[in-house]
Amino acid sequence: HSTLFAVSVGSGMQVLGMSVVTLFFAMLGLLSPAHRGSLLQFMMLLFTLMGILAGYTSARFCKVFDGDEARWKCTTLVT
Repeated sequence: HSTLFAVSVGSGMQVLGMSVVTLFFAMLGLLSPAHRGSLLQFMMLLFTLMGILAGYTSARFCKVFDGDEARWKCTTLVT
C-alpha cells in the first residue's frame, strides 16, 4: 500500500504546486480572470511541468517507506 500512498502524495503535490503558482501569478496581476483562455492554458502548462515535482516526490516517498531500489521507477511512472 505504500506505492499507492506515494502516488497519491505525488499527485497531490502536482495539483498543489500548480494551484500555488497560478494564484501567485494571478496576485501579481499577470493572469487576469477576464482572459479565461490564457488562464486555462497557463494552468495546463503548469500541470504538465509540475509532473516533475510529482514524480520526484513520489519516488522519494517510495524510497523512504519501501527501501526497494527497483520499485521507485515504477512508482514514478504510475504518478
